[in-house]
Amino acid sequence: MPMFFSTRRRDVCAGAAAGLMAVCSQWMGRSHASDALPARMRLLAGGRDGEGRLLAGVQLSLQPGWKTYWRLPGGSGIPPIFDWSASLNAKSVIVSYPAPSRLGEGPGMFLGYTGDVVFPVEVIPADPASDVELVLDLTYGVCERICIPAESQARLRFASGSPADDAAALIERARARVPRRVPAGTMIRDWRYLADQRRIEFAVDALGGVDFVAVEGQVDLDLGMAVEVASSGPLKRFSVSLGGPSAAPPASPILVTIVSRRAAVEEAHTLDG
Repeated sequence: MPMFFSTRRRDVCAGAAAGLMAVCSQWMGRSHASDALPARMRLLAGGRDGEGRLLAGVQLSLQPGWKTYWRLPGGSGIPPIFDWSASLNAKSVIVSYPAPSRLGEGPGMFLGYTGDVVFPVEVIPADPASDVELVLDLTYGVCERICIPAESQARLRFASGSPADDAAALIERARARVPRRVPAGTMIRDWRYLADQRRIEFAVDALGGVDFVAVEGQVDLDLGMAVEVASSGPLKRFSVSLGGPSAAPPASPILVTIVSRRAAVEEAHTLDG
């Protein structure tokens, strides 16, 4: 049976670095508890996209048996927090999340990653004619039998030249795994906001199977666990309880991520549709 989660809205990181192409990066990692961190982090240098944005990546390499969280960490998890504030010549830095996997069982199950994961990064320079230096302070959680907070730092200077082929390939593969934004109604049907009951109901086109559906709202709108309440053919109907303010604005944004065997997609809705 697919699992369904909810949380507050995802963070968009801004205010760091940008420039031309990138050619150098370095490893630096430390844990709050020990230097023997079960994960290593580095910044990867890519090229430019079709709109002139610089492409980079944050690579986490986890030791066997260890896991880390997606942006939606569950009730007691630690989502990654990307701090780019020490970067130079960056107008904005935006991090994307590849589709995660379900990890663990029962109450301890969460959405996250194992092995190597690369978070794609898009950088808009403040001054496109100048070099850029990305400086990242990453706070995140890693889990084996227990979960611990961790912190890693890395630098990446963008200068003229070509990115390393292996780094560019890693970034492109990660970009391909980011859930694709689709128009509202592509996968979700019959969206209903039941204000008097403080819940949302909607149907998902589950043809081919659904692994999980994640529902995120704005910062002050806390969404509860979604449950399957009915099914009819390829459509499965779900209900999500609302927490947070007792009178949330009907236009409050909602983001629904659906990961199935066919694809990973996102649909943007508002509370009332």
